[in-house]
Amino acid sequence: MRRLVCGLVVLVLFPAASITALPSQPREPVGIDGYRRAETMVYSEQGSSGEVSSLLDRVRRGLRSERDGALRAYWVARTHLLQATHYNQNGDSRAAQRQGELGFTAIQEALDRGGEFSDGLRVQADLHAQMMFARGMFYMARYGGEAREQALRAMELDPTNISAQITVAGFYLNAPRMAGGNTAEGVAILESALLRNPDSESQRFLILGLLTETYLDAGDESRAERYLQQAATIYPASPWIAELRSRAASS
Repeated sequence: MRRLVCGLVVLVLFPAASITALPSQPREPVGIDGYRRAETMVYSEQGSSGEVSSLLDRVRRGLRSERDGALRAYWVARTHLLQATHYNQNGDSRAAQRQGELGFTAIQEALDRGGEFSDGLRVQADLHAQMMFARGMFYMARYGGEAREQALRAMELDPTNISAQITVAGFYLNAPRMAGGNTAEGVAILESALLRNPDSESQRFLILGLLTETYLDAGDESRAERYLQQAATIYPASPWIAELRSRAASS
């Protein structure tokens, strides 16, 4: 779960006059509620593939009416990223790769239309991460550096982008020291993100779970327990919570 650190879609083209630069963290278009429900299912690991796919397919159909092409493509990319994450959680690498490829196509369109923006680069980095889990070490060796640079650039463009902070922290926590890994830096970024009091429950859950894991690895049971209790209030039935509790009990 630590490495979570969340057919072809027909994109309707509109006149160039409707194309505008995207802000660092684009707005939510109308009808995105289904995405949020799917996000809860994925990060709590409580939804079936059929449920998640149905919700996200409905969101993509609704996005066809969004006139801002860059915004539409950005959110389409996010739906594919979320679905790839779900398939990787369930060990379906082939389906995760397919969703990753669709996500790359969509986010590249968003960046082409909307220019370089923080969360667009963050989505690219997270898509690479999901492809790494699906395809293994060869993909990691080829694209790991690119993904890391995209995440760092996303945070540079907008230091308040909590999703980018989580992604950068994940690279610091998971990479070997010789490849740029830095546990202390990763923890500092996560704790800084937590102090921003993120509105998204899924963001808070990821931050708290990653901090729990890191402090368990470091043998700091007191801090690990504090973060674990907070994470458990968000998605108490999450298998990740059960795994962390088991680790904490045996430490």
